[in-house]
Formats: sequence, C-alpha cells, structure tokens
Amino acid sequence: MDGAPIVDVHAHPGRFPRATAGELPLAALAEMRSAGVRCAFFAAVGDGAVLRVEGRRIRSYREPGPGELHASTLGQLERVRVRAREGHLRLVAGRRDLTGLVRDAGPAALLAVEGGDPLEGRIDRVQALHAVGVRSIQLVHYRINELGDIQTEPPRHGGLTDAGAAVVHEMNRLGMVVDGAHAAAATLRGIVETSRHPIVVSHTGPAARRSFARHLTDDLLRVVAARGGVIGVWPIARQPGAPLDDFLADLRHVV
Repeated sequence: MDGAPIVDVHAHPGRFPRATAGELPLAALAEMRSAGVRCAFFAAVGDGAVLRVEGRRIRSYREPGPGELHASTLGQLERVRVRAREGHLRLVAGRRDLTGLVRDAGPAALLAVEGGDPLEGRIDRVQALHAVGVRSIQLVHYRINELGDIQTEPPRHGGLTDAGAAVVHEMNRLGMVVDGAHAAAATLRGIVETSRHPIVVSHTGPAARRSFARHLTDDLLRVVAARGGVIGVWPIARQPGAPLDDFLADLRHVV
C-alpha cells in the first residue's frame, strides 16, 4: 500500500458548508497535505439550511422555500471552487484527474452534495450540479425529500421513489457517483437495484458490532458489496477518545 493515494470519500474540510466567513479555510487544506490525503469528497450539505440539533439528534425543523436549498448548496460549492481558482487545490472532474493523484501531492477535491434536497425532484438540477463540477450526490440526508426515506425518521415513501430512480438513472448517464448513505433499508435496496453502476455508501458502520440508526446490517452491507459497491466506515457511533482498536474491529468486520 506504500505510495497508494489516500482518498476520503466523505468530508467537510474546514467545515466549509458552515464557514461564517464564507470561505474554505486554507488550514484545512494544509491538514490534508500533512496527513497524506491526496483527495477528498468535499460534501456540501444539501439540506443544511433546515437542520438543527434536537437533543442528541439532527433533524429537519422546517420546510425550505422554493429554490432555497439549491441556492444554499451552490453557495457552499462556490467556496471550494474559489480556492481552486486561486490555485490552492485541484478539482476532480473525471478519471484522468483521478489517475493524476498517484503523481501529485494534492490536495484535490471531488465536489459532492450530501442530500438530494436541492434537486427538488427535478432532473435538470442534476445536470446543473454536474455543470458546476459536482461528481457525487448522496440522495438523502436528515430531511425526508422527494427521493426516498432516511434511516433516522419513520418511512414516508416506502423506499426509493420514482423521482429517486430517475435521479439515479441520470447520475448513471452523467457518470456521477451515486451515494446511498443515510438511506433507509428499502431505499438503499432500491438504489442498488436501480443503478447500472456500483454505488458508494460513503459513511456508515456495521450494525452487528454496534446498534446505531446510521449503521447497516450485514445483509445490507452484502447487498451493496455484491454489486461492486464501496462501503466507507466511519466512527460515527464512537465516543471521543474511544480506542482505535475498536474502530479497526469495525473495519475488519465490514471487510
């Protein structure tokens, strides 16, 4: 593995989606370099404007206005694009850029959107996000949107919706990475079955090791893997200071 590029498939470097100064802190890019991370999926939060912490949960507390989340997401993405124009990082637009990660020290950013809420069920919005450099969309997050159900709220749709399937098809056509993180079980199965290409579940963990709403059962992990999908394991259910060996055991379980 020596020399293999490290790629973080789900990140908010410098907490750029919530940066009060409206920009991506350069210190976050320096941290990527020092850690040897060549590339990260820089995820704008699609439903961030309508989320808040309630007790120990993150929930949507209001419905967004027309176009509100689309505008918010474009603003977040622009913070990364500005740093790219200034020469502080490279944007990954396609496979050729990925092969360059082996040679270049980085950092590089693959623009992503966490939550398909900015789409408002519109296929042309997928094309619009692709046009500004987005290469991955996570269909759902903490708000139940038009595309499917989420892990942290009671189901409303019963799985992937027709609009969700249409988004998956369009992402396949454009060569975008479909992310099934945060999707409820029936929705995730629908995403896997609908996509013509392997998907990624960018941040989750094994439910068999620790019961947590955002974790996946072994059965669902196998469903994703059977189609060539990629599972990103996160220590999201761990307390700060938890032993590293505990997290490594999660990784071994998923592998």
